[in-house]
Parts: sequence; C-alpha cells; structure tokens
Amino acid sequence: MTFLLLLAGGAGALEEEAIPVDEWTVEAARRAHSLAPFTELDPWTLPMTRGALAREVAERRQLAAGGSVSPALRGLLEELADELAPEIVSLAEGRGERSAVSAKGTFAIEGRDRRRGAARAVLHGDLAVRLNPHVFWHQRVRIDTRAADDPSFLGSEWKEGITGHFTHAYAAFRLPRVRATAGRRPVAWGNGLSGALLLQGAAPPLDQIGADVRWGPLTAHAFVAALDDLPIEEKGESARRYLSGHRLSLRLGSLARLALSETVVYGGKNRAFDWEYANPLMVYYAIDWNNDGDDNVLWSIDAYLRAHPTLDLFGELLVDDFQYDRTTEPNQIGFLIGARAKEIPRLEGVFFDAEYVRVHNWVYGHEMPWNRYTHGRALLGHMIGPDADRILLRLSVRRGRSWEVLLEHEHRREGEGSIDDPREGAVPHGTEFLTGEVTTLDLPALEVRVHPRAARRFFVRVERDRDKEWVPSMGASIRFSGTREGG
Repeated sequence: MTFLLLLAGGAGALEEEAIPVDEWTVEAARRAHSLAPFTELDPWTLPMTRGALAREVAERRQLAAGGSVSPALRGLLEELADELAPEIVSLAEGRGERSAVSAKGTFAIEGRDRRRGAARAVLHGDLAVRLNPHVFWHQRVRIDTRAADDPSFLGSEWKEGITGHFTHAYAAFRLPRVRATAGRRPVAWGNGLSGALLLQGAAPPLDQIGADVRWGPLTAHAFVAALDDLPIEEKGESARRYLSGHRLSLRLGSLARLALSETVVYGGKNRAFDWEYANPLMVYYAIDWNNDGDDNVLWSIDAYLRAHPTLDLFGELLVDDFQYDRTTEPNQIGFLIGARAKEIPRLEGVFFDAEYVRVHNWVYGHEMPWNRYTHGRALLGHMIGPDADRILLRLSVRRGRSWEVLLEHEHRREGEGSIDDPREGAVPHGTEFLTGEVTTLDLPALEVRVHPRAARRFFVRVERDRDKEWVPSMGASIRFSGTREGG
C-alpha cells in the first residue's frame, strides 16, 4: 500500500507569469479546451504559465455566464478558477504592475513495498520573484530520498540515499508579443494523452535560452540547450552534447491547430556550441547537410481538430532523419493518432479517450552515441521508445468539480530494438517492426479523485505493473499560500 502526503504553499498573485501549472491543472485545461476552445493559449505546448491560463479561464467563465453550459464545462471552469483565483484577481485588479515575492514548500512521504525501497520522502521548495511587470524569476529545489529510481533524475546520490537538485531555475522577460527565458525548465511539444513523440517533457529539465513570439494566430517557439556530457572510451574524456529546437504553431479559428517542429541533437569530443543551430530561422536539416555533418535531426507535425461538438481528433507524425532519395535508407518514423468523445447525449461529464502510438525501430537512435535522443537516463521522445507500440483507452467520469473516476487500460508491445543498439552507418532496408522476441503488456488502472478545493486534493489508485502485480496507492494534497507584494 502506498500513501502520499503533500503539504504545499498555494499560488500567489506573483505566479501570473513565473510558475508553470501542475499536471492536474494541465489535464483540466485540456478538457476545458475541448469543450470551449481557448482563443490564444495552446494547451499542447508546455510549459504553460498560470497567468496565460488564468486569462483564458476568466474569458470562458464570462462567456459561460451569459448562456447555458454543460455541467462538465461548468465543473472544469470552477475547478480551474479555484486553482487560479490569485491570478484571476490580480488580472482583474491590475496588480501585475507591483513587485512581489512568493514562496511555497511541499513535503511528500510515500510508503512503498520493500522491493521498491519501503519509504520515500520528498521536499520541494519554490521561490518566485516579480521585479516589475516585465521581469520574473522562479526557483524550485527538490530533496528526495529515492530520486535515483526515476529516469528523469540527473545527478548523484549524496548520503543515505538522499539526493538534491534544482528542477526549475530561470528568469523570464515579457513584452506584449514576446517572452524570453533563460535558465532551467522542462519543455514538452506535441499531442498525446501521456507523452508526445518529439519532446515528451518527462526527461530532466533543460538548461536553456528560449523565446516565444505571438502574432495573431501564429505562435513561434525556439530554444537552445545543453544536455548531459557522455563519457567516451578514452579515459577521463567525454563528449559534449547540445539540443536546439524550434516550433511554429497556427490556430485555424477556434476549431483546429497545426504545428510544425524541428529539433537537433549534436555533439562530440571536441564539438563546441553551434551558432547556426541557435538561429531559429534556419532549417536544421539543411545546416547538417551543408556542413557534411552527421547530427540527429528530427521533424514533427502535430494537429488538433474539433471535428464535432462531441468529438476531438489529434495526431502527430515524427520523422527521424528524413531521406528524400528513398534509396539511401528508409525513413525512421513514429506516429500517434487519437480521439476524444465528450458531451455525449445522456452521458453528462463523461470523457472517453482512445490513442494509438507507434515508434519504429532505430527512431531516436544514432551511430554516434552522443547524438542519441536522450538526456541523462531518459528519452527526450516518447516514453515507449523505439520498436514499440501502444493502445491506450481511458474513461473519465466527472461529477461537478469535486469528483472524478478514471478507468484506464494500456496494451503495449515491445520488440528487442533499443535506442542504444549499435549501428555502423545507414539503417538497413527491410527492417521489421517489432524485432526479435516481442513482449506484450496489459496494464489496467482505476483511480478515484476528490478535489473539493484546489488546496485540498485526494486520490486512490490501483494499477497493474510490468511484473503483473496489482499496486495500490493513495495520496492527499494540502496547500498553503505565502505572497508578499510591494507598493
């Protein structure tokens, strides 16, 4: 049996721009968007700031007040408004001009079975500062007794299993159409119920410099980041590694969104930061060819369509190392397709999601180990990795803003292919999907959530793991606020 207790500082008005939203709020925002599309915010491009979401929620609530809305939408908007109340009040009263400091702490303790280490304690500490309406700073530290269990952890154990690291440490500069950031934060681009193909967001956070630009229906994102060094064969030497990415997203009215993204991982023993890859207006694929390079360039196109008031469609196509001559080697691709049914007659508050993800062998990999699509022990891309596919079915039943029941079933197939498979050069033609011995997994789960207030959240969950054992867990979240504003 697992028990999780969270004590966290609540949001203050300062968090309008500085602190990103948590996973529960992201999920609620995506469901609200499917019922009443946002006019500016794209909930599939993360991180998402609380202030940007607060503006959308305030607008949706104002429109809902003038007419009848479904109970599911009303419950979602109430849940989001409760979570974002300080930001909504700050926006309404124009308090964003003041300087402010916000601090919060999170303590978590998790009881586990002895096979997984018996117990785990976690301490989060957040500090956010708004110097003026344009400059923000956010810092988050995490102290953990079992962080080494997580692929997303990038660091070393201190003593007695304790680890400590900064998950966020960045400054943001905001103008009406431009937002620039510098420092450490996670990034996730693309569709998917629990991960995207290009940047899934569950890898270690990136030390980066980035910028977002909005112009009407267009939004552009770009960043350059340093990845972890990779030890190489020569004693005491390592390869430097870097990641660059840019993304252009287009809103097609309130019914659709289309985005095109490109990333590149490059590095080497004597490789320095490449300023060409820092130019967001350049095409990485062309840079790689013009320099006779062998960097790892990936393309992605993802889309979201509100096909009907009761049906949303979404998908993503990933191309790793595009081959336009069709003879050198096959394209290594992955794709994701999904649908969400909601607002079904006589089934108020019911959401049904279905998704299929397939990642072919050799995707994310590279003949040069330092160019593989990883950061630390985690994939930058989809969690299932190469040579695998997955069907995910999810049924969610909501009652007001306080109760939710989630029923999931994941069917996964995994071949023997791995991102670490050695390659001498080009990928051979005729490579089969799901190579070697295939492992099949069926992973059902049931979860009940109760969240009467944003500062009070509770859940109970039971799921089947890879060892075919049923693992129960339960948790609670209690939050306290602490913000001080200047004059």
